[in-house]
Amino acid sequence: MNVNSILSIGIAIASLNLLTQATLAQTSEPVQSCRNYVGNSIPAFRNIPLSEIEVSPQDTTAGVTTVNWRITSGVASGTCTVAADGKISDFRQNPPAEPINAETHPAIEQQWGEDITPYRGQIEPGSVQRLQSRPGRRNQTTGEVSPEELVTVYRRHMDGNTAWVMVRGQLGQAGWINESRLLLLSQDIGNYGSSSAVEYSWGEEIPPYRTQITNGISFELLHRPIRGEGLPVAPIRGNEGVIVYRTHQDRGLTWALVKGEFGQEGWVNTRRLIRPQR
Repeated sequence: MNVNSILSIGIAIASLNLLTQATLAQTSEPVQSCRNYVGNSIPAFRNIPLSEIEVSPQDTTAGVTTVNWRITSGVASGTCTVAADGKISDFRQNPPAEPINAETHPAIEQQWGEDITPYRGQIEPGSVQRLQSRPGRRNQTTGEVSPEELVTVYRRHMDGNTAWVMVRGQLGQAGWINESRLLLLSQDIGNYGSSSAVEYSWGEEIPPYRTQITNGISFELLHRPIRGEGLPVAPIRGNEGVIVYRTHQDRGLTWALVKGEFGQEGWVNTRRLIRPQR
């Protein structure tokens, strides 16, 4: 083998090493972004060390990487969608595999109320909330949920004028809680959104809060938070209660992604919102 051949092989190996290092660097950044987001931005997981959050890349398309995440204890898993700039554009947690039943949660009384179609909710901001073994006040504690923690709601019971719901938290804890402590996010437990027309990728997620549309006539929510580009997707009434869970800035205007009282979703200029009621 002559000198030129040896040099060619050496150059090829060096190029391959550089390519491998570049690929690993491109992959490690989204993976670390996902780990940091799960451990630092999701209320239920903030007490879990980052070393206990497993992450692995699933695929990358047009600079956007989907990353699988999993708590090593197995209590939760899901995916992050990481944009090219490292920001999380979508976060999902897989629904729990096992149901709430007498075997998995023997302390929880499940004969109250009736089963409902599971939906995704969020604990209101403020303080830690206690989960109970049965609907009503001062019953056995079965766990706790953090402020703003996502929960899945499975059952509902009316006690006079008070509604109680049976929920599961992000760490697998379950029990009954007063329904007034929840913010409704979506009837689809795998996603925040429900309308294929609405674009959910704009802006950033915020802790959901309740507010109202300003007084006035009905108008249309829009599919996109860009002035002059949004198309009508759903009607909203003056004074209608809404939940805000995402915002976007566009040329000096602030837009909010909202869910109305009838489950309709879309973007609205925040000038149309009454001061948030937190």
